[in-house]
Amino acid sequence: MAAKSSKKQVSGWTGNPYTKLVYAQGDSTNWSAPEAMPAPLNSEFQTGSAVFSSDQNVVFFTRINQIKKKNKAVNTDPFSWVKFSDDADYINRLEIFMSEKKNDKWTEPVPFAYNKVAEYSVGHPALSPDDNTLYFVSDMPGSLGQTDIFYCVRQANGRWGTPINAGREINTAGKEMFPTMGPNGRLYFSSEGHGGMGGLDLFAAEGSAATWKNIRNLKYPLNSSADDFGIIFDKTGDAGYLSSNRQSTDGTDDILAFKYVRIPCRLAGRTVERVQIKPGVYKETPVSKVLLRLYKEGDTTATITYSDAAGYFTFPILDGIKYTIKGFKNGYLNKSAGITPDCRSVIDMIKLDMIFNRNTLNKAIVLENIYYDKDKHHIRPDAAIELDKLVQILKDNPGIKIELSSHTD
Repeated sequence: MAAKSSKKQVSGWTGNPYTKLVYAQGDSTNWSAPEAMPAPLNSEFQTGSAVFSSDQNVVFFTRINQIKKKNKAVNTDPFSWVKFSDDADYINRLEIFMSEKKNDKWTEPVPFAYNKVAEYSVGHPALSPDDNTLYFVSDMPGSLGQTDIFYCVRQANGRWGTPINAGREINTAGKEMFPTMGPNGRLYFSSEGHGGMGGLDLFAAEGSAATWKNIRNLKYPLNSSADDFGIIFDKTGDAGYLSSNRQSTDGTDDILAFKYVRIPCRLAGRTVERVQIKPGVYKETPVSKVLLRLYKEGDTTATITYSDAAGYFTFPILDGIKYTIKGFKNGYLNKSAGITPDCRSVIDMIKLDMIFNRNTLNKAIVLENIYYDKDKHHIRPDAAIELDKLVQILKDNPGIKIELSSHTD
């Protein structure tokens, strides 16, 4: 973590003492008094956000320099989320340094190969779980906005490859800052360019390098109308710490602890059979007395219930847990389904229909939407979804034999 120094070095921007790297030992409730990291990690420069390698023997950290402003139109501090006056004569520029722990001592920090303090900032380092991709923030050429998230890949010789922009899914015309990597491999970062609650908001993204999807705001209470940033998680992924000025009265930031509390709700399902009335027309009829087993991911002990006369059943479930539900009834093929509920309140009902097929010799199982493009025989993505359903039927019923046929024009 970074904390104010007790020395008389004072930031010209905030009037507060320079920040230094400090550490504390303990757990979520009991911590030792913070101590400054030893020299040479701390120096006469301001020191900011840092990240350690997975073995804790390498640290990448940010140093802040002030250089004389040449162009009065330049943003005097592109990495700050505080709006300073344009009258300042100096520019804050960030650099990344690396140090290794050898014989219980930290080596002299080595500058990152792509620091260029005379032209742009490079800071806020983050490492992928395998330590082979370094993410960071910069306003270097190639940026899409005021500050962007970039990455470098470790090469076979141990050096870092050329910086690459993380792409438009992550970066906006505004500021993206403070990237971190979770134990689940997700990228977490703060942004003022993506829609949010105000100030810097925390976001999560799935993917790697320059390919990302499912960008989502972490919402309240992790986010607030103030600035929220620098989130880290413990190994469970359900607890951690973040920085915020939501409780500040003097412009400083606080470290806040959080723990995910899973919301209970209910799974409301129905077991049905689709009966063909005429070609292409079906009706659903309830299947009663189906034995249903609900499993949590990684658990071999099931919660058991039966469907009623109308085919309905319910299970108590928890938000965010991966479940598998399996159904069994004589005369029908076994059926399974997976679900990860998003419970927003205790009164939520997560709906799930389970369609059963009769275990009858020479009875067709009709799959819908198996279409081909004109003059093509390749499986389309929409058709693959339906075929995956058939794959699941085969997995649920390993003893059955089927004949699969199809045709194209």
